[in-house]
Amino acid sequence: MNPKEDEIKTEQPAKKKRNKFRTILFILLVVILIGGTYAAWFFLLKDNEPQEQVVLPIVTSAPMDFTVNLADSQQRRYLSVTVELGYRDEELAAEIT
Repeated sequence: MNPKEDEIKTEQPAKKKRNKFRTILFILLVVILIGGTYAAWFFLLKDNEPQEQVVLPIVTSAPMDFTVNLADSQQRRYLSVTVELGYRDEELAAEIT
């Protein structure tokens, strides 16, 4: 046999492996490109219509004043608080009063 024929025979399997690697790499890059394009469309370009939300008005109760004497024999201390409740359900008005 010729030495050149031996070199040609040994180089052919290496080229087949290299071609398989390139094919797999190409397919992988195409899949990544398609996935990236879909992700960009989904997150950036997709028409996200806001859902209509019904916002109920806030109803407030009348301010209630509370004064509490803190038991301390040495000093005069007290706590005075004004509380006003806000709620969205008008049926709670009877319960709060």
